[in-house]
Formats: sequence, structure tokens, C-alpha cells
Amino acid sequence: MSLSLQSITDSDLSLLEALCSVHGPSGNESAVRDFILKHIKSEMESWVAKPEIFSGDEYQNNLMLVFGKPRTALYAHMDSIGYTVRYDMNLIKIGGPLAQQFTLLKGEDSGGPFIGTLIGEGNELSVEVESHCDASCDAPCEDQTDRALEPGTDLVYHHDFRSGSRSIQSPYLDNRMGCWLALLAARTITDGVICFTTWEEHGGGSAGYLSSQLYDRFGVRQSIICDMTYVTEGIRSGRGPVISMRDRHIPRRSYVDRVISIAREAGIPFQIEVEASGGSDGSEIQLIHRPVDWCFIGVAEEHYHTPDEKVLKVDVINALKLHSALMENL
Repeated sequence: MSLSLQSITDSDLSLLEALCSVHGPSGNESAVRDFILKHIKSEMESWVAKPEIFSGDEYQNNLMLVFGKPRTALYAHMDSIGYTVRYDMNLIKIGGPLAQQFTLLKGEDSGGPFIGTLIGEGNELSVEVESHCDASCDAPCEDQTDRALEPGTDLVYHHDFRSGSRSIQSPYLDNRMGCWLALLAARTITDGVICFTTWEEHGGGSAGYLSSQLYDRFGVRQSIICDMTYVTEGIRSGRGPVISMRDRHIPRRSYVDRVISIAREAGIPFQIEVEASGGSDGSEIQLIHRPVDWCFIGVAEEHYHTPDEKVLKVDVINALKLHSALMENL
């Protein structure tokens, strides 16, 4: 498949922006699932192949698309980092948010939607409900300063999507961009699976049982993890998608070598990542009692897990090329 920078249209970017705005912290991903499912049903008539859709209570908040005779599954987690209200307006982290004090947060409880401000640092965090909002806010424009939030309410970063000529910057590119890349790849997949997973940011859990089902039912033994990673001393923006050799888990080397070989044959630039910590849906897949291979492929982003996550469009295009090449050739 041949793709150029112009292959990402204004409509595609609008889809990404909408995905980034959907409320979906770990454990509360149903709105993201429903958004993706609605998009799939409206668009799949134009795809090269129409998938069988697996969703519903038996799949919890997860969603699977099975195309033709699948050999490889592409995994993209839907959940985001965020915060949970404890007591007395104190907050507990969902996953590993890295926002600065006074970051705008949003959420909704039985009293309706609200905008709040993050107070504190480290693990000593609380939220103050804003006294006003403007037309860009999701909350009603009224004084809410005396309002106490219900314990158990989850909060996420306030939506702020920015697309320039070379870059995209927004909260929750991790991992709504991964979901978005999977939806773009779905247009040309004839044989394969796309899994939209949950809980990844807060310990994982769903990728393992989905992979077990795919192995038992369809014999799928190959996995690609479509996610985001961070810029480090060895990983730079603008140098192509990142192929991980390891994080806290180590995928099978011969499988990763096949992924690298396909990238080279397709002429797609890429970077090799080697880390001692971190994890992904691949960690869950490695721990199941099935012989299923996995490899993490991500777009490098700056300001990881903050409201200002930033990627370069050239890396996004090359990641889409690589995911499409792997789904076709593995």
C-alpha cells in the first residue's frame, strides 16, 4: 500500500480529535468502545473487507474485528490515564499521569459535568471545581465552587487538540492515536484481527484473554501492539516508528527480527527501542498459556502522559505504513 503525508486528510484528523476527546480512563472505556463501534458501522462498507464484529457483555468493554482468515492481531488499548476522586476532593492516580499543578481536569457525576483544577504534586493531589467555564468547556457555565464531587468519580485532562503543519499535540494521543491508526489500517486489511483493549494503563488484563480466544478459535499466533512510546536519549521524534526489542518483558527475538525485516524490505524508516521497564498489552499476551508472539510498535511522543503529548506527522504516516505492511506480510 502506498501512502504519502496527504493520505491523512482533514476528515482523518477530525476523527483523531474526536477520539481524543472521549472520556475513557481505565475501567470506564465503554464510551470509547461505543464511539469506535459507531464509526466502524458507518465506514466499513467502504473498506476492502468487512469484518465480523465481536462485542457485548461477554467481551466487557473490549471490541474485536475479525477479517477473513486471520494470521495476525493488531492490539490498541482504548483506556487513558486519569484520576479517581477519593474523599474530601482528594485524588488517586489512574495509571501514571504526569500533569503539573493547576492542570484543567474534566469529569461528570450525578450533579452533571464539571471542570476542575488539579492541586498538589506527587501523590498528594486534590481537585478544586472551577467557578466558571467558557464556550470551550464541556461543563455548564455556572458557579460550582461550593460543589463537592462524589467519591469514585473519575477525571481526565481537559480536551485541547492542536494540529500544525508538522505535528499533532493533544491529551491522550496515548493511546487514542493507536486506536486511530488501527481504524485507518482497517480500511485495507483482508485477513487479520484488530483488538481494541482495556485496562492497559492501570495493570492490564484484557489483552490476555482476547489473545487466548483468538488462538483457540482462529489459531492466531502473531500479535502487533499499536501504542505510543516516549522520546529518550535513544529515541527521537522524526526518525520513524519505534520497534521495541524489550521492556520489562522480552518478546521472542526471531519474531521481532521478522518484523524488522518486513520494515526494511518496505523501505520504512524505524528506530529500535531497548528498555528495562515499562510494559504494554504485549506483557499480558506473553503471560497467557498459549504460544503467541508479540512485538510493540509505537510512535515516539514528547511530554508523555501530560496534557501536551506531541508527535510528528511524518512518524505517524510511517507507523501507519508499517502496521499495514505487517498485517499484510506477517
